[in-house]
Amino acid sequence: LPLLQDEAAIEQAAKDRAKRREVSLATWNVRNLSKSKPDVNLKKIVMIISHFDFVALQEIRDVIVVQKLKDLLGETWQTSVSDPIGTDGRKERYAFVWRSNRISLVGDAHLLVDVGNKFVREPYMGFFRASNFDFVIVTIHVVFGDTLAGRRSEIGHLDQVLRLIKERAHDENDLIICGDFNMPPNDVGWDLDGWMPVINPPTTTTVGDVSLYDNFWLSIEHT
Repeated sequence: LPLLQDEAAIEQAAKDRAKRREVSLATWNVRNLSKSKPDVNLKKIVMIISHFDFVALQEIRDVIVVQKLKDLLGETWQTSVSDPIGTDGRKERYAFVWRSNRISLVGDAHLLVDVGNKFVREPYMGFFRASNFDFVIVTIHVVFGDTLAGRRSEIGHLDQVLRLIKERAHDENDLIICGDFNMPPNDVGWDLDGWMPVINPPTTTTVGDVSLYDNFWLSIEHT
């Protein structure tokens, strides 16, 4: 995505998407984003977020910084922030950020109950509506850990997560899972039959262009 530097151009692009009945989604691990981040950095983050209609964020450290982002984005934006997740020594949150004139949250976003403690950071989900398009989006920050085994264990359980979400969403077929998976989509640990990644190698998504960890997975049949 080429980044626009002019606010008017960004808003015009958003209006053009609305006319085409398109919605632009993004996922972003913002790496330890907290209230201590200087405003000059927050404004750069806001500039990037504003290129989209919906952004799922990972590695949020506190609620205050999300409120700061919302204030900078303006009154046409809304946010939802998860409860803290992670280990006792390292807690973080997820956040959803969206244009409220294009997208609405149906009910409340919430963390999924992690039966069996399969995830260090349990996934966060929300049911959204954009005009006549309803969709469920789930974001996750898969553990990095010391070995591949821990990461592969978590991504190997994502099929169970998707089955649970389908049950809770009353058979809504437009399910989207996104986030920082800490694994490329071609790793042997994936077990998502019927699903496909949006981004594939050799494209990379991390700082330094070294890894393809951030991604979206969609249903091949429905979404």
